[in-house]
Amino acid sequence: MKAEQFGTKAVVVSGERNHYQELLEAVIHNSSDNFVLLDKDLRVVIFNTGFQQFSERFAGVTPKPGMALKEVTPLNRHEHNSTNLSKALAGESVKELAVVPVQNETAYFEVAYNPVYSGSEITHIAISAMNVTDRIQQEEKLRIFAENLSIIQDNTTDQYVLFDVNGLVTFFNKSFESHVQPR
Repeated sequence: MKAEQFGTKAVVVSGERNHYQELLEAVIHNSSDNFVLLDKDLRVVIFNTGFQQFSERFAGVTPKPGMALKEVTPLNRHEHNSTNLSKALAGESVKELAVVPVQNETAYFEVAYNPVYSGSEITHIAISAMNVTDRIQQEEKLRIFAENLSIIQDNTTDQYVLFDVNGLVTFFNKSFESHVQPR
């Protein structure tokens, strides 16, 4: 009787594991982030929809299992990919900001190259990439705004001084500085 109960429980646990595995695969497949698994010869094994859309948009190619990574990525990425893939094949995880020009714009991706192990042997390379173009563009707008604000603050006759919560000066403009007498 106990063996049957144990067997039933094992089937239930196995079924739950399969269910969660299917859910995880659905999340990865439907993610807008790019995921691709390469074999040690740097050929595509599996990929998600995000990677397929990336390859079609930036390389003009629909990826298929067995294709070399160079065939499904933009030409300007080949040298970077080669360097980072060599590091991943040597067991190092690598992250970088990739700049990918397309038509009249530039796209930015945070790319991670990770070795995949079976036991102690590297069997595959996993590449994941997240499009961070909007974030980079917002950071650039903020940087330009801060520069312009600094120019205005430094060239106005109004005096500005900022204090922290402890009453210590954290910022003052040139006009304020020119009217303060050193002690």
